[in-house]
Amino acid sequence: MDRNKTTALTIGLAAGIVNGVLFSLKSGIVVGVTFGIVAVIIVCGVVAIVMRATSENSEASFKETLLFHLSSDVVFDLCEKALSVVRNHKVRLRDQTQGKLIVKLGMTWTSTGEVIMFQLKEGGAGITLLEITSAPIIRSPVYNYENTEKILSYLREFAAADKKSSGVA
Repeated sequence: MDRNKTTALTIGLAAGIVNGVLFSLKSGIVVGVTFGIVAVIIVCGVVAIVMRATSENSEASFKETLLFHLSSDVVFDLCEKALSVVRNHKVRLRDQTQGKLIVKLGMTWTSTGEVIMFQLKEGGAGITLLEITSAPIIRSPVYNYENTEKILSYLREFAAADKKSSGVA
């Protein structure tokens, strides 16, 4: 009889421990999943608010002007072709008559995304000034303008080739 009490007590304790662990595990999973969902909703909400606030209306953090001895139509086409050197972009505004092209580049591992604006200005005598401005979608102290540099290097090749062909130093 003594042995049966010990066995029953052992089985009861084992069952209690197993049941307690399983119950704790289930409640832990439920709490973890609930907390995870709430955290995702909060983080996504904050990111959406920040992206809306700093989107196309943000002031430029990067600005450069290039000079071309070409018509504005040709330079506008060059700007569109320059977008082929970057991935994950969407044209937000394309107005060739105003000489304005606004492009939004998506996020990558090295960039938080950016908005690039091309503004063409006629200089007379076949000269076109191209002003390129870029601003990150999400402001941060350290920012990588890798995509803007790729586009600029593409356009600079044509501006340099244009200078050589027209005899301008």
